[in-house]
Amino acid sequence: SFVDPGTLDAHTVVIHWGDGSSDTTLNLAAGVTTFSTSGHTFLNNRASDAAYSVGVTVTDGIVASAVSRR
Repeated sequence: SFVDPGTLDAHTVVIHWGDGSSDTTLNLAAGVTTFSTSGHTFLNNRASDAAYSVGVTVTDGIVASAVSRR
């Protein structure tokens, strides 16, 4: 979830999986600030089972954006 004081803003959420696969894009209606996906399968383990760096970018209709990486 995320916070946006613009309660009438629609949002685009882009999930960057960090494993070379295509990004997932979600289009959220105005006022929606939570999202989920049907899941993502990481097909290959990294060396020493290192974690993948997954990033999420949220953009609203007035081109404000925020990025989070974990």
